[in-house]
Amino acid sequence: MRGALAGRETVHLLGQTISSRRIHMAMAATGFYIGTLVVGMAALMLVEDQDFAMLMFESASAIGTVGLSLGATAELSVAGKWIVIAMMFVGRLGPITVGVALFPRADDDRTPNRAAADLAV
Repeated sequence: MRGALAGRETVHLLGQTISSRRIHMAMAATGFYIGTLVVGMAALMLVEDQDFAMLMFESASAIGTVGLSLGATAELSVAGKWIVIAMMFVGRLGPITVGVALFPRADDDRTPNRAAADLAV
């Protein structure tokens, strides 16, 4: 963050340079986890009539596959349990796996770059 504010294009940590591709992947993974948490929380709030903080804890625990619970999971409806199961599944797979499955790379990215040649015809 400090490097971006200073106008640098590369990130340095402990004497090592971190590529911008790696930074983008980390930001995408973080955004994916936050997005999944928000969507899961919204879905749970729609189908359940429980305390927000309790549902937030259950959602964060599910997406992080931590295994902690405040006891709200046992009180969830069938739809709520399926939402928690889906969040556990996505959290277990991880953002990179789910991202690759949902958003495959474009075909033109997979073709090798060939050198341009000026051929005499």
